[in-house]
Amino acid sequence: MDTSDIATLILMLYDEGKLDLDDKISKYLDEKTCSKIENAEQATIRQILNHTSGIYDIISDQGLYLKLLNNPNKDWSADELLECAYGKDAYFSVGEGVHYSNTNFLLASLIIEEITGKPHVDMLKERIFIPLELNNTYYHWDDELPVTTAQGYYDLHNNGTILNLSNYHTGSGNGYNGIYCTVSDLNIFIKALLIEKTLISEEALQEMLIFTEVEEETNRRLGLGIYKDFQDRVESDYALGHRGRDLQYSADLFWFPKTNTTMAFLINYGMNGESSLSDVFYEFREKLADEVLRR
Repeated sequence: MDTSDIATLILMLYDEGKLDLDDKISKYLDEKTCSKIENAEQATIRQILNHTSGIYDIISDQGLYLKLLNNPNKDWSADELLECAYGKDAYFSVGEGVHYSNTNFLLASLIIEEITGKPHVDMLKERIFIPLELNNTYYHWDDELPVTTAQGYYDLHNNGTILNLSNYHTGSGNGYNGIYCTVSDLNIFIKALLIEKTLISEEALQEMLIFTEVEEETNRRLGLGIYKDFQDRVESDYALGHRGRDLQYSADLFWFPKTNTTMAFLINYGMNGESSLSDVFYEFREKLADEVLRR
């Protein structure tokens, strides 16, 4: 939901004539920052939203994880996170491939702030959370989470010992991660976006649903903050939505047009790395999709 929300905000600004999707991101971002990130001076808003920018993913940086392990409760700023992309090689020339990069949506959040003059968290609440009455949705670490929030776990050392890592901060609240919510709120959001179509115009939604070629390592096609997923099935079985994987939590939110059914689940175990539980998780995901498609 995180990046779909950010993309929805960008498309709202597009609807209002405040940006063009083919504007270069350097039009809105600091020149010194763009000059330090390969491809940032050439990439467009569209290309960061559909991950064809080639920009290095900060989550791939071992230095970031070393800093995280040494200071797990640190509240990371966007500028501190972007330093992990400085001087790193791009995956490919702009527009010449598809590679998911969390850095893209960190940059998108900064574009929202530059255009609106407000923190992107305020825009999320003002334009999406409050109008949709998402009363059980929080943006961490900006919001304090309720005491009932599920604890998050992961086999951090891959030795069979599952640890409670709820307080580990992996950059949440910077555009690419950080939304904590219930499955009910997830369903409200995807229904408003794709079924009732009340969040953005039909034109903007059609832009969102222009998909790339299949991203080989994940077997999905990427739109603007949204996926066309389950590509290994027959063509009509596809789903539109997003999947989220972090150190301590995993989530899926999809709408299957074939059966007009949404699938939303949250699991308090991380799948953003090697794990002995990965096979169990992905088997569960596929079987749940099977049930959705039988409706």
